[in-house]
Amino acid sequence: MQFRLAILLFVCVLGFNSQAQNIPKHAIGLRFSGGVLFGGALNYQYAPDEANRFEFNIGRLGGKEFSSTEIQITYQWVFPLDDRFDWYAGGGGKLGFQSQTAYDLRTPLGLSLVGQAGIQYTFDIPLNISLDVCPDVLAINYGYDRRNWLNLNLGVRYLLF
Repeated sequence: MQFRLAILLFVCVLGFNSQAQNIPKHAIGLRFSGGVLFGGALNYQYAPDEANRFEFNIGRLGGKEFSSTEIQITYQWVFPLDDRFDWYAGGGGKLGFQSQTAYDLRTPLGLSLVGQAGIQYTFDIPLNISLDVCPDVLAINYGYDRRNWLNLNLGVRYLLF
Protein backbone atom coordinates (compact mmCIF):
# COMPACT_ATOMS: atom_id res chain seq x y z
CA MET A 1 0.00 0.00 0.00
CA GLN A 2 2.78 2.46 0.93
CA PHE A 3 4.70 1.64 -2.23
CA ARG A 4 1.60 2.30 -4.38
CA LEU A 5 1.17 5.64 -2.62
CA ALA A 6 4.79 6.53 -3.40
CA ILE A 7 4.30 5.62 -7.08
CA LEU A 8 1.12 7.70 -7.24
CA LEU A 9 2.93 10.67 -5.69
CA PHE A 10 5.77 10.24 -8.18
CA VAL A 11 3.38 10.25 -11.15
CA CYS A 12 1.61 13.34 -9.79
CA VAL A 13 4.92 15.16 -9.41
CA LEU A 14 5.74 14.51 -13.06
CA GLY A 15 2.55 16.35 -14.01
CA PHE A 16 3.56 19.58 -12.26
CA ASN A 17 5.60 22.26 -13.96
CA SER A 18 8.32 23.28 -11.52
CA GLN A 19 9.03 26.98 -11.03
CA ALA A 20 12.58 28.33 -10.79
CA GLN A 21 13.72 29.07 -7.26
CA ASN A 22 16.80 29.82 -5.26
CA ILE A 23 17.96 26.50 -3.80
CA PRO A 24 21.63 26.17 -2.79
CA LYS A 25 24.00 24.29 -5.08
CA HIS A 26 25.51 22.36 -2.13
CA ALA A 27 24.25 21.56 1.38
CA ILE A 28 25.73 19.30 4.04
CA GLY A 29 24.36 18.11 7.36
CA LEU A 30 22.75 15.34 9.36
CA ARG A 31 19.60 13.32 8.83
CA PHE A 32 17.89 11.51 11.70
CA SER A 33 15.52 8.60 11.03
CA GLY A 34 12.67 7.18 13.03
CA GLY A 35 9.92 4.69 12.43
CA VAL A 36 10.50 0.95 12.39
CA LEU A 37 14.26 1.54 12.73
CA PHE A 38 16.11 4.45 14.31
CA GLY A 39 19.38 5.96 13.18
CA GLY A 40 21.26 8.80 11.63
CA ALA A 41 23.22 9.65 8.53
CA LEU A 42 25.59 12.16 7.06
CA ASN A 43 23.66 14.03 4.39
CA TYR A 44 24.84 15.88 1.26
CA GLN A 45 22.68 17.59 -1.36
CA TYR A 46 23.83 18.71 -4.81
CA ALA A 47 21.52 20.83 -6.99
CA PRO A 48 22.54 20.85 -10.67
CA ASP A 49 19.85 23.46 -11.42
CA GLU A 50 17.18 25.57 -9.73
CA ALA A 51 14.47 22.92 -9.35
CA ASN A 52 16.20 19.53 -9.03
CA ARG A 53 18.77 17.97 -6.75
CA PHE A 54 20.50 14.77 -5.74
CA GLU A 55 20.64 13.69 -2.10
CA PHE A 56 23.32 11.35 -0.74
CA ASN A 57 23.14 9.71 2.70
CA ILE A 58 25.49 7.35 4.49
CA GLY A 59 24.49 6.21 7.94
CA ARG A 60 23.40 3.57 10.35
CA LEU A 61 19.90 2.27 11.10
CA GLY A 62 18.93 -0.24 13.71
CA GLY A 63 16.74 -1.60 16.41
CA LYS A 64 17.03 -4.24 19.15
CA GLU A 65 17.46 -7.18 16.78
CA PHE A 66 18.87 -5.67 13.60
CA SER A 67 21.28 -2.94 12.49
CA SER A 68 22.83 -2.00 9.18
CA THR A 69 25.04 0.57 7.53
CA GLU A 70 23.25 2.06 4.54
CA ILE A 71 24.03 4.26 1.56
CA GLN A 72 21.06 6.00 -0.07
CA ILE A 73 20.92 8.13 -3.22
CA THR A 74 17.75 9.92 -4.33
CA TYR A 75 16.82 12.34 -7.09
CA GLN A 76 14.38 15.06 -6.02
CA TRP A 77 12.15 17.63 -7.67
CA VAL A 78 11.81 20.75 -5.51
CA PHE A 79 8.68 22.95 -5.62
CA PRO A 80 8.26 26.33 -3.88
CA LEU A 81 5.37 26.85 -1.49
CA ASP A 82 6.49 30.22 -0.15
CA ASP A 83 9.63 32.38 -0.12
CA ARG A 84 11.51 30.04 2.26
CA PHE A 85 9.24 27.00 2.37
CA ASP A 86 9.44 24.20 -0.26
CA TRP A 87 8.18 20.69 -0.79
CA TYR A 88 10.02 17.96 -2.65
CA ALA A 89 9.49 14.47 -3.98
CA GLY A 90 11.64 11.90 -5.68
CA GLY A 91 13.03 8.40 -5.63
CA GLY A 92 16.19 6.38 -5.74
CA GLY A 93 17.94 3.42 -4.20
CA LYS A 94 19.54 2.19 -1.01
CA LEU A 95 22.33 -0.31 -0.43
CA GLY A 96 22.57 -1.81 3.07
CA PHE A 97 25.17 -3.92 4.81
CA GLN A 98 23.85 -5.90 7.80
CA SER A 99 26.17 -5.61 10.76
CA GLN A 100 24.25 -7.12 13.69
CA THR A 101 21.24 -9.37 13.84
CA ALA A 102 19.32 -11.88 15.90
CA TYR A 103 18.06 -13.49 12.67
CA ASP A 104 19.63 -16.17 10.50
CA LEU A 105 20.08 -14.09 7.34
CA ARG A 106 20.51 -15.36 3.79
CA THR A 107 22.84 -12.49 2.91
CA PRO A 108 24.43 -9.53 4.70
CA LEU A 109 23.47 -7.36 1.72
CA GLY A 110 20.19 -5.52 1.13
CA LEU A 111 19.17 -3.47 -1.88
CA SER A 112 16.06 -1.26 -1.75
CA LEU A 113 14.02 1.00 -3.96
CA VAL A 114 12.98 4.14 -2.09
CA GLY A 115 10.54 6.97 -2.58
CA GLN A 116 10.79 10.28 -0.81
CA ALA A 117 8.44 13.20 -0.17
CA GLY A 118 8.83 16.03 2.29
CA ILE A 119 8.91 19.69 3.21
CA GLN A 120 11.81 22.01 4.02
CA TYR A 121 12.27 25.46 5.51
CA THR A 122 15.30 27.70 4.85
CA PHE A 123 16.22 30.25 7.51
CA ASP A 124 17.79 33.72 7.05
CA ILE A 125 21.10 32.15 8.04
CA PRO A 126 22.62 29.43 5.81
CA LEU A 127 20.63 26.63 7.45
CA ASN A 128 17.59 24.58 6.52
CA ILE A 129 15.53 21.88 8.16
CA SER A 130 13.47 19.22 6.46
CA LEU A 131 10.93 16.58 7.38
CA ASP A 132 10.18 13.73 4.97
CA VAL A 133 8.89 10.22 4.61
CA CYS A 134 10.87 7.61 2.76
CA PRO A 135 9.08 4.33 1.88
CA ASP A 136 11.55 1.48 1.46
CA VAL A 137 10.87 -1.70 -0.55
CA LEU A 138 13.59 -4.35 -0.59
CA ALA A 139 14.65 -5.71 -3.98
CA ILE A 140 17.33 -7.99 -2.45
CA ASN A 141 16.15 -9.17 0.94
CA TYR A 142 18.34 -9.83 3.96
CA GLY A 143 16.27 -12.93 4.62
CA TYR A 144 13.48 -11.82 6.93
CA ASP A 145 10.29 -9.86 6.45
CA ARG A 146 11.44 -6.28 5.95
CA ARG A 147 9.07 -4.93 3.31
CA ASN A 148 7.29 -1.63 2.83
CA TRP A 149 9.05 0.15 5.65
CA LEU A 150 8.14 3.77 6.07
CA ASN A 151 10.80 5.93 7.69
CA LEU A 152 10.25 9.46 8.99
CA ASN A 153 13.35 11.65 8.67
CA LEU A 154 14.43 14.99 10.10
CA GLY A 155 17.28 16.76 8.30
CA VAL A 156 19.41 19.70 9.40
CA ARG A 157 21.79 21.13 6.79
CA TYR A 158 24.33 23.94 6.40
CA LEU A 159 23.91 25.61 3.01
CA LEU A 160 26.96 26.13 0.82
CA PHE A 161 25.78 28.49 -1.92
